[in-house]
Amino acid sequence: MLAGISLTRKNIGAIIIIVSLFIFVLSYFYMDTVKKLDAQLHKDCDLPDEICPFKKNIPPEAAVGFIAGALTGFFGLFLFVSSPKEEGEVTERLKRTKAILSKLDTDEKKIYDMVAESGGIFQSEVVEKSGMSKVKITRLLDRLESKGVVERKRRGMTNIVVVKQ
Repeated sequence: MLAGISLTRKNIGAIIIIVSLFIFVLSYFYMDTVKKLDAQLHKDCDLPDEICPFKKNIPPEAAVGFIAGALTGFFGLFLFVSSPKEEGEVTERLKRTKAILSKLDTDEKKIYDMVAESGGIFQSEVVEKSGMSKVKITRLLDRLESKGVVERKRRGMTNIVVVKQ
């Protein structure tokens, strides 16, 4: 979160739309300035308008700017309007996980925090660091796994415990 603005897909789309509008404005002012300068510099030009390279309607650089602004704007609009299911699913999963974590007992919370803090920890390390028996840790991890907050992954003769995504 930056200065109170959460970077959701909709907010990113709005930011991109603002950037595209800025590109349009810059392209317009560039085009206007070039046309005024061309008119001033070539007011005495004897060539017909269709032949004179300085009497074109839109300078190529401004046209590229308008196209870039349009493409950027469409992309921003797509992000702003689309509402993917994944965001809702992730939010729902986070709510469920928070609800589960709030109901953990002291020992379960201690083990969960240890796993979450490390990112991934061997089950034997959990036993050593917690000071609890091997059997108690196994039972606590069984409960945490059944609640869906941690996961044990078999690595050779031992397990690595990770927070479930």
